Amino acid sequence: MNKLLLLALFCCTVLAQAEEETAPLTGDPLLVGPPSDAGAPQSHWGLGVGAGWINDYPGAAQGRRRFLAVPTYKGRTITIDRQEGIKGDLIAQSRFKFSVSFSFLFPTKSKDIPVRVGMPDLDWTLQLGPELQIYLIRTPEHTMFVRLPLRFVATTDFSHRFQSREWNFAPSLRNIFHLKKGYGEIATRLELDYASEGYNDLFYQVAAEYATPTRPYFNAQQGLMETTVGVNYSYYDLFPWTFFAGANLYFLGDAKNRESTLLAKTRNASILFGMIRYF
Repeated sequence: MNKLLLLALFCCTVLAQAEEETAPLTGDPLLVGPPSDAGAPQSHWGLGVGAGWINDYPGAAQGRRRFLAVPTYKGRTITIDRQEGIKGDLIAQSRFKFSVSFSFLFPTKSKDIPVRVGMPDLDWTLQLGPELQIYLIRTPEHTMFVRLPLRFVATTDFSHRFQSREWNFAPSLRNIFHLKKGYGEIATRLELDYASEGYNDLFYQVAAEYATPTRPYFNAQQGLMETTVGVNYSYYDLFPWTFFAGANLYFLGDAKNRESTLLAKTRNASILFGMIRYF
């Protein structure tokens, strides 16, 4: 049941050992922390507390407030944070970086989603896989890179259910603008989210036994799930404190499974804000 979690922990354990034994790969701010962290330790733990509003799933007509307290770690090869989940760098060069990353999505009760009433609940969604970053611009003021994560997906209730959902591929163009000292940084992303049939089934499949007059049978297919445009602001010049806020817009008008009645809205939005205290 916990194979994916065990694999994630194994990867992090291996990378943590490498973290202790290797020298910094580069002095680039993206790999060792923001520019204003120069006076801070190269490796440090923290605790992040965040709150926001997130849709129940891509294309859902409703969402809910979410609160989360998570450990945060910035090191030479490992990052644990609100944006990357758990991520360990295997290879880092001036023009590319190869990593293994892990992330999750919240569970939701189907009884709380009108179009899904009577259907199975949406369990925790776990994602684990390799990621390649290709840098196009790397200057003290601006970093631009293409991010190519391929993640294997599974869902679980951490009790008796564990199911493979195949894969998810979400190429994106990322920009990070390092503002003048005292002004923080702004990050943007443009992302296309492609999903396997198994992953799209999770959100958009209507099996025959769950079909109703207002929710007809639908066979979900592999293809584009959504397009995301996002912006995030971080203020880190009060080390050991970091403050952040972000917003995302999700467009599903061109989604492969647009005709599913479970895809209730073709536009979604989310917001998130919080703080991190490093130790």
